[in-house]
Amino acid sequence: MTEKQTVLITGCSNGGLGAELAKAFHARGVRVLAAASNISKMSDLASLGIETFEIDVQSTDSIAKCKEKESAATGGILDILVNNAGIGCPTTILNADLGEARRCYETNVFSPYYNHTSILPPPQRITETQQHSKTKS
Repeated sequence: MTEKQTVLITGCSNGGLGAELAKAFHARGVRVLAAASNISKMSDLASLGIETFEIDVQSTDSIAKCKEKESAATGGILDILVNNAGIGCPTTILNADLGEARRCYETNVFSPYYNHTSILPPPQRITETQQHSKTKS
C-alpha cells in the first residue's frame, strides 16, 4: 500500500484558483495543506476537512513559520508544492507607481523563489543540470 501524497498550495482563498486546486487534489485522495494570507478566507476548504495554514508570501518570517507547521504536520515529507499565491498588476510596469510595481514583482516573482527554497528540502530542488538533462531525453 502506498502512502498518501501531500501537497502544499499557496493562494487558497475561497473562490480562487488555489482553492479549486485544493478541492481537486483533496477529491483525488491527496492530503492538502492549503495556505493563504488570511486563514478566515479558507473557511470553505476547512469545512471539507482540508488543513489550512496562514502564510504571507512576501514575508520570509511567515514562510518560515508555515514551513515549521508543514514539517510538524507531515513529519518533514512534502511531495508537491504549488506556488499559486500572487496579485494582479493591472497596468504596465512603466505606468505603475514604483511602490506598486515593486510589490507586484516581489509577490509574483520573488515569493515563489522564497517558497521553493524555504519549503522544499534540497533533494527536491531540481538543479539546472538535472532540468537540462530531462529536456534532452
